[in-house]
Amino acid sequence: MTHLRWMLVLCAAACLFRGSASAQAVTGTVLGTVTDASGAVVAGAKVTLTEVITDVARNAESNSSGNYTFPDIPEGAYRVAVEAPGFKKEIRENVSVAVN
Repeated sequence: MTHLRWMLVLCAAACLFRGSASAQAVTGTVLGTVTDASGAVVAGAKVTLTEVITDVARNAESNSSGNYTFPDIPEGAYRVAVEAPGFKKEIRENVSVAVN
């Protein structure tokens, strides 16, 4: 069984801030691309983002380009799990979201 391989895009920590010039950002965005061992994108993969301290989980699905997005994420430490039929589940620990 091929292992899922995925990378987080735009900032190594998978963090982006948002907000206007007059306001401070209080949330971030986690986004990435799900690929297989050959580098081909995996559409329809289930992606789960879990806040480590509270164990609160959010779910998303990779689109036809293999991309997924979790907007409006509070600052903290997270775990990202990716599952797709025919692939081994992949988990990344210690994904940090920082704002400002």
